[in-house]
Amino acid sequence: MKKLWSKSILCSLAFAIGISGFAGVANAESNYKEVVKGKYYFDTYFKKKYSYKLGTKINANINKQVMDVTKTLLKDKKRYTETKHLKADKYFKSRVITSFAQSEPFVESGEFAFRYRFYDQKYYTSKVHTVLEINTLWMNDVSEIKKDYAETIYKSALQNSLEAAYGKTNGNAINKYVFDIYLKKKQKKITSKSKGSKTFKNLKVNYYIEDDHVNYAFFYLKGNK
Repeated sequence: MKKLWSKSILCSLAFAIGISGFAGVANAESNYKEVVKGKYYFDTYFKKKYSYKLGTKINANINKQVMDVTKTLLKDKKRYTETKHLKADKYFKSRVITSFAQSEPFVESGEFAFRYRFYDQKYYTSKVHTVLEINTLWMNDVSEIKKDYAETIYKSALQNSLEAAYGKTNGNAINKYVFDIYLKKKQKKITSKSKGSKTFKNLKVNYYIEDDHVNYAFFYLKGNK
């Protein structure tokens, strides 16, 4: 496999999947193409390569969702997208994390705009297969904070990524719900103890607040898709 890094920023991790020959990741300058049928390949700073095929037992669509969300976010040529796989350990299950931020240091410091955690192993005792975590959709434009605490670029990226994961119609409906909860949190209309849920066809989304971030847990009511 080729070394995956851009001229200016070394990608911390990169993946490839052979469904459409897309490989991705890190900032907008890094957009590589390599066909590796059926498996993701992750390449670290230390050049340790291993292949890992994402399990589909709890989410039949995980491979396509990870790829489509990453491809969608990488269309932004000025911001930073990172997709990485973390193996299971005694504390956490195996998962792929896709983060979207102003730049790489924002991801490393935990100041991302939002990120997805795609689980390919059962999330403890629940049926949750994906968790969307929103930190803030407002970074620089002071005028935006007076309206909805979101800059257009981050608001659009969130909507586009949800549509990429769950289809245009369902994704748009989910986005409206997700953003409404995010805005209420920023406006202090809900507290850190607030919880709620909404169903979108066979998909249920629960929200909760953790570390001042709004989290949305996704799970299917029946089956795995």
